[in-house]
Amino acid sequence: MNVTPYSLLKRSRATLLARRMLANLEHWGADWAMLPDHAATCADACEAAPVTRAGAWRRRMLADGTALFVAWPEQADAWIEQQVFGLEDGAARSPLAGAVAAIAREALLAYLTEALCGQAAEPMDPAPPPAALWQRGAGSVLGTVQLGTLTVHVLVPATAMQPAPAPAPSGLALVPLRTALAAREVALTVELCRAELTLGYLATLALGDVLALPMRLTTPLQLRGPGGTALCAAHLGAQDGQRAVELTRPPGGVPAANEPRNRT
Repeated sequence: MNVTPYSLLKRSRATLLARRMLANLEHWGADWAMLPDHAATCADACEAAPVTRAGAWRRRMLADGTALFVAWPEQADAWIEQQVFGLEDGAARSPLAGAVAAIAREALLAYLTEALCGQAAEPMDPAPPPAALWQRGAGSVLGTVQLGTLTVHVLVPATAMQPAPAPAPSGLALVPLRTALAAREVALTVELCRAELTLGYLATLALGDVLALPMRLTTPLQLRGPGGTALCAAHLGAQDGQRAVELTRPPGGVPAANEPRNRT
């Protein structure tokens, strides 16, 4: 039984190919000429407008015998010559300049096809793409490059497409979550006591006044973490000449028989 593959270009794949084309276009500009405003896009060939399908197409052959097609505008050679040699519009063209521009053109097309297929293509004769390449499900890719007012199309069959690259390894070894978080700093708060005062009494307070707190010296303090979460009970004391707290039990836990009190 004969089966015809049905495939469509994924949006993520189209974005990746467009980025490759744009990067290779920048490389060509670095080698040959300063690029004007430019852009690169990729789409499933079935979405191409009729005017695009009817362009002046030329067939180019890959090393594996697969043909791709390039829509190269008639004024494109003159445009490349102007960009490479800095000529003004309407300037006389010379055979030498034309020969150099032809090399630059082939370099540009090689960059674009390499971005899509991973290989260069040899120039062939003018030929329209087969109608089957434009059909939905054929998986053909239409790459479009905009160079100022110049538009170039590259139509690539699905069989010639470069495989999607595997995700690049991060180079980082996986570690347990506890290990990864071990160096993270966390702010802790020791809560001594909470007291309620009237606004009238608060207004009379002055330096030297003593507030009696509603707690005993033996009452455990609360050690709280981020968000006010109670982590454990503690007792206030001193160590090495500094204030310190000694952790005693989880919040709500049963006091230990030998739980220390106010160690100083």
